[in-house]
Amino acid sequence: MLHALYGRAVGTCVAEGVRTSSSNSRDLLERLDARVLDGHNGCVNTVSFTPEGDTLISGSDDQAIILWDWEKGSSRLIYDSGHRDNVFQARAIPHTNNSTIVSCAADGQVRVGYLRPGSGSVDTQRVAKHQMRAHKLALRSDPGCFFSCGEDGLVISCDLRCRDSISSRPLLKCSSSDRSGMRRTVGLNSIHCNPARPWQFVLGASDEVVRIYDTRMMPPGSVGDGVRAGQSVCQPVRQLVPRSLRRSARNSHYSCTCAVFSRQGEVLASFNDGDVFLFGDSEVAPEASAPDGKDEQREGEHDDVVQVFSGHRNYRTVKGVSFAGASDEYIVSGSDDGHVYIWTRDGVLRQWLKGDRKVVNCIEPHPQMPHVMATSGIDHDVKLLIVSDLRLWRMGRNRPRGGSDDSSDSSQNGYLSAESEDAGRLDSLGQDQG
Repeated sequence: MLHALYGRAVGTCVAEGVRTSSSNSRDLLERLDARVLDGHNGCVNTVSFTPEGDTLISGSDDQAIILWDWEKGSSRLIYDSGHRDNVFQARAIPHTNNSTIVSCAADGQVRVGYLRPGSGSVDTQRVAKHQMRAHKLALRSDPGCFFSCGEDGLVISCDLRCRDSISSRPLLKCSSSDRSGMRRTVGLNSIHCNPARPWQFVLGASDEVVRIYDTRMMPPGSVGDGVRAGQSVCQPVRQLVPRSLRRSARNSHYSCTCAVFSRQGEVLASFNDGDVFLFGDSEVAPEASAPDGKDEQREGEHDDVVQVFSGHRNYRTVKGVSFAGASDEYIVSGSDDGHVYIWTRDGVLRQWLKGDRKVVNCIEPHPQMPHVMATSGIDHDVKLLIVSDLRLWRMGRNRPRGGSDDSSDSSQNGYLSAESEDAGRLDSLGQDQG
């Protein structure tokens, strides 16, 4: 890390090299501190950075959406989302200068907010409506286009490119067959688009199957009719099921609370009452493992697990999971014990940070700064996990906060030290959990 910083200073190392080196530095990982952003009056269910990374967006049970200047620790804008129930996700549409915010909520609505420049006011309107709670949004590579998913099993495609004629249509309805052959709707918890292959998206559903779809396989015009008829027209191109979950499916009910792609196209999935699983490249379809008399493997299912990450607890609420670091070298998850868990790709737990008094549900890494991430949960605030000395990775572009390199001063600036009793170091934690 120091070699990279010196190279940057003398001009022999580019900024990306410093960014990657700092991301891979475990010393920096162990210097993460937490800062609190307080402004909501209910549980905070979503945190997301804008594409440029200068603004953080949060949504809550209070049905408000807040845009934060996270570096200053103050809100830029607070507005009523127009939802009638808990806001589950809010995202900024790219290439709009953070003036277009889309959201979904427990009322089933998908809404858009247009920020009026200089006025501080926001015009909101409904874009689409699920019949049950709408959990997640996925931004597509086409500007102004995104997907939503909900507990009604629907994936809805929305297009905001023409404000006067906003369009939305059902793309598919997720379903599966039970042992009697009857098809049932499968509720959806998450959706995410593949940055390596924009035509793919992955669904986390209320069963043990992680489904990958290809939009090129969805003929226009026929999908919506099939959905209204209650038919499953679109089939996934891959179905991923960890063997350990399949074997115990008789006695337990697992659900995938979140599934996301890495930059390289791998799939990371977190399961209710289970572990976090890393699957291989979504473009490489391995042969389905042969039934051994104990598995209940269905046609087209694959067990392509590369690594398992354990130690956290995912039972009480719907938890997210994410890659972190310049090269997605870390895996991060919340937990029922109120902590943020950070693993390296080899499955080793490297850090364990206090993120909530009860439960951490949401984890959102910064899009450019490897050692900045936002978290939220049952508490009515947002926690920012930040390297205690910002100069280590900002390369002097902005003046560091606090003005002191001594970690003992962190409490004076609203920080909670990662080395405190609650945040704990993982060297001893791993032994305790073993």
